[in-house]
Amino acid sequence: MSGERPIKMVLRPGELFNLAGAMTLVRLPLAVLFPFIAHDTAMALLVYLAAILSDALDGPIARHTGTVSQVGAFADGWLDKIFHIQAAWSLVNVDLIPGWWMWLWFSREVVQGALVPWYVHRYLQGS
Repeated sequence: MSGERPIKMVLRPGELFNLAGAMTLVRLPLAVLFPFIAHDTAMALLVYLAAILSDALDGPIARHTGTVSQVGAFADGWLDKIFHIQAAWSLVNVDLIPGWWMWLWFSREVVQGALVPWYVHRYLQGS
């Protein structure tokens, strides 16, 4: 691999203008909405389930329609995190869950955060 240039990821927002991209992007307005409805447990559950459903469907839709893209995968991961941070923060804020639950809720991200240097090294090596 020495001498080879690493593959650069080019994100093209236009690649989100399809059904799978819409399923991914819907989590952003749901994340913005969540703090305003978190006090209403039925509404919060409905919005949370809508976000989970959009996350469950965007990948299979992208594969079925041939619209899988790097920007879709990138947006999917970030919008998942944005939505879940908003939801967790909001539920703590309205005293529906204790603050220490956020350690459990985000345990995967804590582990992933520790792996960032390894991922960066692999990316720079082109693997």
